[in-house]
Amino acid sequence: MWLINVHTGKLEKHMVAPPYAILSHTWRDSEISFQDRTTYADIDTCCIDKSSSPELSEAINSMFRWYRDSAVCFAYLEDLPIGQGAATKLELERCRWFTRGWTLQELIVPTAVRFYDRGWNDRGTKAALRGAVSRITGVRLGVLLGEDLSRLGSIPVAVRMSWASRRTTTLPEDMALIYGEGANAFIRLQEEIIKRINDLSILAWDSRERCRIGPYCGILAASPADFAHASRNFATTS
Repeated sequence: MWLINVHTGKLEKHMVAPPYAILSHTWRDSEISFQDRTTYADIDTCCIDKSSSPELSEAINSMFRWYRDSAVCFAYLEDLPIGQGAATKLELERCRWFTRGWTLQELIVPTAVRFYDRGWNDRGTKAALRGAVSRITGVRLGVLLGEDLSRLGSIPVAVRMSWASRRTTTLPEDMALIYGEGANAFIRLQEEIIKRINDLSILAWDSRERCRIGPYCGILAASPADFAHASRNFATTS
């Protein structure tokens, strides 16, 4: 994997990664690319060569592991006003970071997440802000604290889908991480889940708006948004 040496500012490729920090953020304009990195320093997307299809595919498939194995994840909220002390729920829920599809795993998977405002002031950790973050995202406290992460597969699929229900991605395929399927990517994702997991909660979706289009809706949801209220049907332990 590619890492930036914080002492030299240079990109280095590692077969076995040393302890590393990882950055999570959103972009307002264009992203800094791997090629741009040869001109000036940045982090995150510049460590992936998107011009290489094999490397991009490998990076997408490895993203979960990269965030899981990081020593700490720095979440930069570029629309969080500069302040001191712990960020409030009102401040956090206005941040775009909590509405993007990619940042869901970047919130859940790392053991340690630290939130920074637009001035790079430390505004609290995932653990310290767990109550506010749970209410904003719907993600269970046990998952945020890492207690349920090893048992993530035991949480009903519909509940996990509900965590992504109010999030958006640039491409429909980004939400499903299945490419080449276009608008059918999320259908394909559900088909793969059904093949591998015996969990009928995947059918516990509801989209009254979609069903007004015609007399039939099919048995699979069109997007994670159809699972917005699914978690209400399942008991929680946190």
